[in-house]
Amino acid sequence: MSSGEPTTVSADGQPITHDPDDQSMVERKPALPFYVAGIGASAGGLEAMTELFGNLPNVTGMAFVVVSHLSPKHPSLLSEILGRATNMTVVEVQDEPEVQPNTVYVIPPGRVMVMDQGKLWLTDRLGAQANHRPIDKFLRSLAEEQRNHSIGVILSGSASDGTLGCEEIKAMGGLVFAHEDRSPSRSEGGLGIGLTLVKKLTEMHGGRVTVESDGAEKGSTFSIDLPAVQYAQNAVPQTAAEVTMVIPRKIVIIDDNLDAANVMSRLLEVSGHHVTTIHDSASVQEAIRTSGADIAILDIGLPEIDGFVLAKMIRKEFGDKIRLIALTGYGDDADRRRGTEAGFDYYFTKPVDFIELRRALLP
Repeated sequence: MSSGEPTTVSADGQPITHDPDDQSMVERKPALPFYVAGIGASAGGLEAMTELFGNLPNVTGMAFVVVSHLSPKHPSLLSEILGRATNMTVVEVQDEPEVQPNTVYVIPPGRVMVMDQGKLWLTDRLGAQANHRPIDKFLRSLAEEQRNHSIGVILSGSASDGTLGCEEIKAMGGLVFAHEDRSPSRSEGGLGIGLTLVKKLTEMHGGRVTVESDGAEKGSTFSIDLPAVQYAQNAVPQTAAEVTMVIPRKIVIIDDNLDAANVMSRLLEVSGHHVTTIHDSASVQEAIRTSGADIAILDIGLPEIDGFVLAKMIRKEFGDKIRLIALTGYGDDADRRRGTEAGFDYYFTKPVDFIELRRALLP
């Protein structure tokens, strides 16, 4: 993708150039209050798509729209395949649906799709194969609709389709990720989303991320600098700045997702807390006794013993001496009622607002 002044092409093939100093292009509010990610790939990007959705949380507060190069002559199984990779709702688009968060929308074969007024609109595919650029067309409409709440993801196998659409998204202040398939196993791949999220989360807390390297094949060192704030005695936290004030607590995290548990552990340790991380429910009560923890953060979807049952067991042994916090992808009303019945003091859905979590940790 080129840098500098973004250029797109109109329906009649004429170039359209956006002046980067024209703030009116960016200042119009997004049509929807949540982020919408447009994901483009050819049929060769199926493995990358299933891996992406298999690693996304079920509750993100975002919508995902998949635009793939599908044969117009055959029915598509893409929505069924993606439905096996995620617990989010996956639908093949029909009848101009209103875009909803935590939902995956898949383009049907032989159609072209755009986003307008918060809905997805379909038209029949026209033109020769060489001029068929469904990813560009959708991403450009997404940029116009969602402005800085638009995300473009280009997976391996989409050739140049999506380049112009990503330029539009960048011009509107949105985010763009491109995946390169560098090995047969793709073990060296990735979208780079994790590092971008780390950077944005760190900056939200007044910090910064820096990187150093001695050159190719010599590795890299990433450093996160966060401001330390002294806790004000008897202060009642009301703002994000006040919640950064910390009284160290002893915390046990119980989550069978190793990456999620370790990231949360590091965030809490950076905030000044003492953290023990457990990945199986059988070890939890012993870990609480050994560490002297006064807070336990539990995932609900645990193997063997789920978080609701485990919370009752912890509450029975430790009573009110320990604070129980649920951190889970199960967030409907029935789940919250079960959480209350199980003895949870707080019930958060993923991805958690870290400020709210910090507030729940205060004495």
